[in-house]
Amino acid sequence: MSKFVTVDTRGFDRLERILANTRSRAIPYATRNALNDMAFAARKQWRTEMERAFILRNRWTVGSIRVVKASGTNIDTMHSVVGSVSSYLGKQEFGGTSREDAIPRPRAAGQPASMPTHTRTVRARYKLSGKIGKGRRKGRGKKRLVYLDDPKAGLYEVWGHGRKGGRKIVWDMSHGSVHNRPIPTLEPTVEAVAKRGRRYYLRNLMRELRRAGWM
Repeated sequence: MSKFVTVDTRGFDRLERILANTRSRAIPYATRNALNDMAFAARKQWRTEMERAFILRNRWTVGSIRVVKASGTNIDTMHSVVGSVSSYLGKQEFGGTSREDAIPRPRAAGQPASMPTHTRTVRARYKLSGKIGKGRRKGRGKKRLVYLDDPKAGLYEVWGHGRKGGRKIVWDMSHGSVHNRPIPTLEPTVEAVAKRGRRYYLRNLMRELRRAGWM
């Protein structure tokens, strides 16, 4: 004795197409878009962290953040990147050592090296003298900038002569190097955005499922 079961498969082909589309497109696209949403959210959050932690003399530092978007459909290799083209931010994030014998220039404010070192003629009183020691007298009452190593190495503003003269250090060069304590701004940014990662993924997954025909 035999019994046959008949199954009506009408409409299954549509379901199969939806399932195939979900596997090949919906889930990878949702993952990729969620990663990109997180990267751009991290860029915005990182700028806020920088403005909180640093004294910014211009917009170069916050403007140096770049985003590399995730691409492709392979979830195992998919990733997005948020970073900065300014190498000094690495020292700010993790700490490091820097020399103190360098004279500050516009680049210290994060400006690109190609920018001019000054925008107007340097006044005579601020021109550097190459003479080591007390420097050549340039007239009573005039000030000049010279390098002295006593009482400690540095650039000094010198004026007058003898008892009527004086000097004042304007840039200390006595320390060969100093340790910069870390001021993390990227780490708290990543932690804050990672907590919202599930929300970004679910939002993009629902959008892709509607496109695939589930809703």
